Amino acid sequence: MIKCYTENVEDMLLAHIVAFEQRVAAGRADKSGFLRCLFSEISQSLAQSDLERLLEGLFKNDEDIHVFFFPHGDIVFSWKDAGYVPDMLIEVIGARYEVEIEKNNLQNNLFFQVFDSGNFRLLRDLCEGQRPKRSKKGEKLLRILGDPKTIQAFRYSMEILKKQRIFRAEPHILIIEDQVFSQKMLLSALTHYTTYFTSTSGDGLLLCMEKCPDIIFLDIELPDISGHDFAELIRKIDPDMYIVMVSSNHNKEDIEKAKQNHVNGYIAKPYKKSAILESIENFKKLKKSKLLRQA
Repeated sequence: MIKCYTENVEDMLLAHIVAFEQRVAAGRADKSGFLRCLFSEISQSLAQSDLERLLEGLFKNDEDIHVFFFPHGDIVFSWKDAGYVPDMLIEVIGARYEVEIEKNNLQNNLFFQVFDSGNFRLLRDLCEGQRPKRSKKGEKLLRILGDPKTIQAFRYSMEILKKQRIFRAEPHILIIEDQVFSQKMLLSALTHYTTYFTSTSGDGLLLCMEKCPDIIFLDIELPDISGHDFAELIRKIDPDMYIVMVSSNHNKEDIEKAKQNHVNGYIAKPYKKSAILESIENFKKLKKSKLLRQA
């Protein structure tokens, strides 16, 4: 059976990579893996309908093959317990695009990239691609909030607003995440809480000043400014805000930046409900401890 993904591709592929990692740890990934086809390098694209025709009759119904179509044209295949799959895919797709591959001075071993139990972690970095640059709105937001007087005004307002937190029985939560699939995963785990969400740091700041949330689940890669920049700004405005970074990035640079901004937690995508709820419980313990010290 072949299943195709064309929306929220990065998150869906990441979920498969995590599942594969678990199979590797259990010693059950010998005949499983991933194949990446660099269609972006030959200025070509392969539509889902064309792929289905190309592969028609090639595989049996009991095979578990997943296909991820990236917006820039590249395609990633994933298979389970079927070690012969990559050779068949390379043969069929290579024959179909042989002229284009040669025209762009590529060889099959450059156009096709196979990932197995030995190198699959490289695929996590590759599927994330280049980080988005700050938008013009993001640059403007940073310039405005770089003014000490503006920061002071925001901080004064927040000191008044955050007094309402003491009387809340349960925390109010803000999600700043631009991936719709990730938003839904977080929201599904937080159905018992008052929750707000947005996809940009600018709107996130407005919601902070309007709703005064107790906890922020903050993505790193956002369309205006990065989650790191936003966390740094929030720490200047509201040192008591409980910030949990959520991202598919696991590199040392991101973890170090999160530590520098004194965030309270770091959750890796794809989200596990247990990790989300654990972050909330940690917040509750911290709040209780602060109230006891103030008593």
